[in-house]
Amino acid sequence: MVCSPRRSNVFEAGCRVPDIVHAWDKASRAERARILHEFTARFSAAVPLLDDELGSWSSLLFTRFTTAWRLSYSLGTSVTPHMLAIRLFLRSAQSQRFLDELLAIGGLHTLLDLISQEAEVIERDKRQALVLLRALVGMSDQVCNLFCQADGLRLCRRALMANLGERTQARAIDLIADIAGRPSPANPRHQLDAQETLLLLCAPLSKSPVSCKALALRALAQVVMESRHPRRTRTIPLDERFAGRIVAMMSLDHQQIHAQASALLVHLCNSRPELMLTDVIIGALVNIVNAEIVLSASSSSAAASSAASSSPSSVTLSEAGGAVGHTGALDKSPTGKDSGAFASLSPGARAARTLTDLQPLTLSAATLMVDRGVLRGLTHMYCNLQSYEAQQIANQALQALLHVLPDREDALRDLMGPDIFAAFSKRLQGGQLYRVFTDANRRAVREAILGHGPTTTASLAATTTAAVAAASPAAPQDFRYGFVATRRGS
Repeated sequence: MVCSPRRSNVFEAGCRVPDIVHAWDKASRAERARILHEFTARFSAAVPLLDDELGSWSSLLFTRFTTAWRLSYSLGTSVTPHMLAIRLFLRSAQSQRFLDELLAIGGLHTLLDLISQEAEVIERDKRQALVLLRALVGMSDQVCNLFCQADGLRLCRRALMANLGERTQARAIDLIADIAGRPSPANPRHQLDAQETLLLLCAPLSKSPVSCKALALRALAQVVMESRHPRRTRTIPLDERFAGRIVAMMSLDHQQIHAQASALLVHLCNSRPELMLTDVIIGALVNIVNAEIVLSASSSSAAASSAASSSPSSVTLSEAGGAVGHTGALDKSPTGKDSGAFASLSPGARAARTLTDLQPLTLSAATLMVDRGVLRGLTHMYCNLQSYEAQQIANQALQALLHVLPDREDALRDLMGPDIFAAFSKRLQGGQLYRVFTDANRRAVREAILGHGPTTTASLAATTTAAVAAASPAAPQDFRYGFVATRRGS
């Protein structure tokens, strides 16, 4: 049967392969595009049929597809259909032969040139080129070495600096991650270069988009967490510099980056004790938590000065936020929900959440946190009314610390001062610290911590003591050392 490219589908019409090749040679550009689409539709779901139906003619058809691919690329037309067809040949039983033919005609360098173009190539072609490159690199160590020696990692990183879609970014990150986590590579130097590329991509000062940083950090975390696998040979040095660079990523305002950075830091502390990075990581996180005081000092000072000019020197319960029976100390949004649900977490809150994930928290780690002054930062964060979620995180961190420390009451007494601490320590039952924590208490502790409020220590102690004494059995407010649990009377 003589096949024509104008038939409905030359691969399903019972045509002989020589006739298909002849139809390709006589076809126009549009007809060749249709033949490529029909080829992909025919064999994408059943690659073994490619060898059965094409037989020895498959190499001849592959040569025509690759020649048309390079010609179309040089003319500036779309080459995605060609690369989809080439990908199917590389998945067939004769994939090694097709790989050798593709490398012989310079196919690898064509793909690298394609992804390095900025505006001349449409993004769909770049995305498909990255998919094809990943398939080639995964086929043999030889191709992986050729890719890295041809500066492929740098070209991928430069492509990610452009304004690409997330799907294209993911394909590029997957390619780099395959090299970074390649088991038993022929050249470990290339593996280390790929890991360093991921680290550069997710650096806070990198020009790559935030979504790209999140993908790179996820890939890097997976490589590091799997680096203890017996087939893994080498990783980049997991030292203090590496830990510091991961901590620095928590300054980025992106939820996935926070989660991945936190998981990686917890892994380095809890699962890799031989690295001895726990003290370094805790110290860096505590510094971020305590920086909350410095960041909010100017705004709090302005608010305190305004309150001092319009109110007496002592803080009354009404000025502190309402009657003692009112426990809604957390700001509410106009919709009635907690305002923290709509606001992004501060760097201190992110660091505090990571500190709470260092479980089980050892006594040495907790002591180190206290020595670095973390109680001051966490208590300040809890007393800050701007974010409900940040207060909850600080609450959890304080619970974890106070549960481990043997002298937790002494630590709080040193932090708050004996007068204010006496107002909070209503009673001790079974080693559990109870206290009333109302709006007046919260305001008093915040001003005491910041050290620039309009009141003195004596007036703060008097105010908080009055708040404790005013708590009536009819409206009991029982806040445990977590500061949050509340019971209301009828």
